[in-house]
Amino acid sequence: MALCLHGFPEHAISWRHQIPVLAGMRYRVWAVNQRGYGRTTRPTQVADYALPHLVDDVTALINAAGAKSVVLIGRDWVAMVAWCFAAEQLHPLERLVIMNGPHPLCFRTALKHWRQMRKSWYVAFFQLPRLPERILTVNGGAIVRRMFGGVALPPDV
Repeated sequence: MALCLHGFPEHAISWRHQIPVLAGMRYRVWAVNQRGYGRTTRPTQVADYALPHLVDDVTALINAAGAKSVVLIGRDWVAMVAWCFAAEQLHPLERLVIMNGPHPLCFRTALKHWRQMRKSWYVAFFQLPRLPERILTVNGGAIVRRMFGGVALPPDV
């Protein structure tokens, strides 16, 4: 099984180009929306999105799939979930693939320096109550469309 965990603010559809490749390699591929994304259930408490719950979600998906062998692929913010899942050894992994996400210990070390703190300002921003949601949903999410427009696909597609 290849379990693909998307980043923020993506959805499972982000894996649409990789799924056929992985399937061609004979993996059973699961690409799901993470907790609170898309039309998944949306817990109302911030604590419901804590890292241990997100790691438990990965365990539940693997168990639901009945997978004996797992390639766990994490991208962007959810790479942290994949790192933690692997570190806790909750299920044996055939491989761990991390895309665009540093190892947690390396990231913690880097955050001690102003240069990385400046680059990671948005992490603190998303910890603020209600403000990020309000800003990102103004005009039907226009700012998100501007941030990602033309990035996910080549302009001619």
